[in-house]
Amino acid sequence: MTEQGDPLQETTTATPLRDFARARFYNYTVLQLVPHYIELREAESRRLPRDTQNRLATSLHACITNASMYAAIGQIADPNSVLSALLQHLLEQSNQGESSATYLPKHKVDVEALWNDIHKGTIALASALDARELDRQRERLLQDIRMMEYLSNLMD
Repeated sequence: MTEQGDPLQETTTATPLRDFARARFYNYTVLQLVPHYIELREAESRRLPRDTQNRLATSLHACITNASMYAAIGQIADPNSVLSALLQHLLEQSNQGESSATYLPKHKVDVEALWNDIHKGTIALASALDARELDRQRERLLQDIRMMEYLSNLMD
C-alpha cells in the first residue's frame, strides 16, 4: 500500500519500477559487466600493473553490485540464471553472425569464460542485499522514471 492507502497507485508505480529496474539490470550486465570483465581479463593476461588490475576489479565489482540491486528491485528471482541465459543467447547469436553485442565475436572466449565463472560461482550476483540501500536505490529509480516522463513530455 502507498502512504495514502491507494492500491491502484501502488500497482501503477510498481510495474514501471519493476520494468525500469529490469532494463537497468540488462544495462549493468550485458552492456557494462561483460565489458568490464573482458577488460580485467585482458589486464591480467597482459600483466598490467597491479593497481590497474585492482581498479578494473573494483569497477567490475561495482557493476555486479548494481546489477544485483536492480535484479532485486526488478523482482528477478534468479539473476545468475538470467545472466547465464543472456550470455548463452549472445554467444548463440554470435555463432550465427547476428550478435548485437559490440564485443562479440572478438571476445567470444572471454564471454564464454564469464559464463563458466557464473556457473562455477566465481562471479555471482548477490541475493542478500541491505534493505536500506535497496530502498535508496528504489527511490532513485522512481526519480529516474519521473525524469524520463518529464523528458518524454518535453519531446511530445
